[in-house]
Amino acid sequence: MIKYRQLINKSARKSFTIRSLIPNMVTITAICFGLTAIRYAIEDRLEISVTLLIIAGLLDMLDGRIARFLKVSSNFGAQLDSLADFINFGVAPAIVLYIWRLKEIPIQGLGWSIALFYAICCVVRLARFNADLDDKEKVELSKCYFVGVPAPMGAYISGIPMMLGFNSYMSIRPDYFVVSFFVILASLLMVSRLPTIAAKQYSISPKNVNLAMVVFAILIALVVMEPWFILPLIGIIYLLFIPLTYYKLKKNQK
Repeated sequence: MIKYRQLINKSARKSFTIRSLIPNMVTITAICFGLTAIRYAIEDRLEISVTLLIIAGLLDMLDGRIARFLKVSSNFGAQLDSLADFINFGVAPAIVLYIWRLKEIPIQGLGWSIALFYAICCVVRLARFNADLDDKEKVELSKCYFVGVPAPMGAYISGIPMMLGFNSYMSIRPDYFVVSFFVILASLLMVSRLPTIAAKQYSISPKNVNLAMVVFAILIALVVMEPWFILPLIGIIYLLFIPLTYYKLKKNQK
């Protein structure tokens, strides 16, 4: 007991700079966006809800990079990020999609069961990812490919019908069958062993930097002007790349 108290007191005496807390602040901000997305879904303000989840996804991309840039990575930050991922990309999308369409499934309890299945697959994917950090071979592979679809992309894929439904020009209203298909597909892809694209494996040569910046600017402009057409299109393109990535990996292993 005395030794335990000494460890607690020693930990309490450690000082933390604001700089070291910035990545965790970004992660907590992302959690706030994810939980607020649930609130807006309950109020039937679904476009705001999805927008908040997209912002949470962008913040999820930033917190780890900020930690590495500032050289303040910590085990606490990694655990906090994992819990944030479950809330933002497991719990929140499941509830939002249930409120939007899954509750319309005529078989009692089936819509909620699909939402639960998605959330459970998400937490299993995150637990497996954390466990794989102890395997050097899998860590080395993760530098080139993800094993299964990452949690943020799982939320993205499950939300494709919803984003298309917001497009006023296309007048698409996906029914619960289509929504269920995408939710189950995203769930299975998250817990699968399929190799998926990791952007960090790609690089841009100096001579193509200007072109890449122009293409990126055009893409951002299109997303701002027609978000509910461009964002689902990006998700569909990502899905099409999964079998191509699998084929490429198998070809390289021969």
